[in-house]
This record gives sequence, C-alpha cells and structure tokens, in this order.
Amino acid sequence: ATTRAELLEVDSYAVDLVLTDSVEGVDGEHVPDELAALFERSPADVGVVSGTPRFPYGIFVPFGGGEHDWAALELAAWLAAAEDAELVLVGTGSDMQSGRRDASRLLAHAAVAVQRLAGVPTRPMLAPPSPEGLRDAVESAGVVIVGVIDSWRTGGIGDARRALLAGGAPVVLVHRGPRPGGLAPTESRTRFSWTLDYLQAVS
Repeated sequence: ATTRAELLEVDSYAVDLVLTDSVEGVDGEHVPDELAALFERSPADVGVVSGTPRFPYGIFVPFGGGEHDWAALELAAWLAAAEDAELVLVGTGSDMQSGRRDASRLLAHAAVAVQRLAGVPTRPMLAPPSPEGLRDAVESAGVVIVGVIDSWRTGGIGDARRALLAGGAPVVLVHRGPRPGGLAPTESRTRFSWTLDYLQAVS
C-alpha cells in the first residue's frame, strides 16, 4: 500500500486527484501534521475518505462557494456521472435573526456549471444554517463530498465538517490543489458559511 510519505511525492506524477484514508485527529482543533503537509505539497486535489460510499444512493455536496467547495463539487460531478447517481447541492437556508438570505442563487449558478462540465443534473436542497442542521440534512446520502474550510490551517476542518464526520453518512473532505480545475471560477464573490457566527457577522 502507498504510504502518506510517498504521497507527499505526488508532484513527481501527473495525477489529478489524490485519495487517502482519514487519519486520527482529523476532527481536532488542527489538521494533523501529515495531512496538512499533503494539503500543502500536493499539486493535485486531495480527498480524505471517511467511511465507504453507499451507491446508488445520492451524492450530497454542502456548497458555500469557497475554493475547496468548487473542487469538491467537481469531484462529485464526475463521480455522479460515473455512477449514474443523483447529485444534491446543499446550501444554507435563510436566517431570520440576521436577515441573511438563503443560498438558492449560489446553488443555481453551481448547478449550471455542473451541467456544462459533466452533463449531470442537480437537485438543490436548503438546510438550516448550523452544523447540526447540515448533518441531519445529509444523513441519507450515499456519500457526502465537502471542501475543507479556507482557514483550515488555523481552524482545522471546522465545526460543520466535524458534525458531518460524527453523522452516519460516509464523507470525503476535499482540499483544492494549485492545478486549475474544470469548475471553479477565478474569483468567487458569493460565499455562504455553515457557521452561525459568520452568518450573524455579515450582511
């Protein structure tokens, strides 16, 4: 079997995606050193797999518009095409207290990009804007593919991803490498977060 140390030499190979099993402590305050080194050094996207995907159940993608979310969506689109599985885009619902609108428009833009890239139709879903709401929304998924948060170096994988790992569905955490992907725009101006603190801090 390939070791993670060997995977750190992935820049020697023309690969588009590196898949590795989850590691102990991935849900801690900080990403474990070996995994963080892989994120930093891999020119390809990295997928960290926890659990075994259950097909033909749907592929769920919690999507907030961050750079790693786009990489997760690209992986999910190709997998959905290969498995003839349903692709479900999950976004945040509106938050009445903060006046934050829901992510319907963002999901619509992402759905168009997926259709153009892979010819895969998507189904939108809005979930309560909390880690627990997200976890409950995706519990029936065959696999959940989700990007790591942009601030993973200081914040670990984030509360929403920790909630997903603690739920019942298999999860693939995705880190985008520097190689250009097929979906991500050069700049994503509209982003949504699964943390209540963020939702209450922005207008």
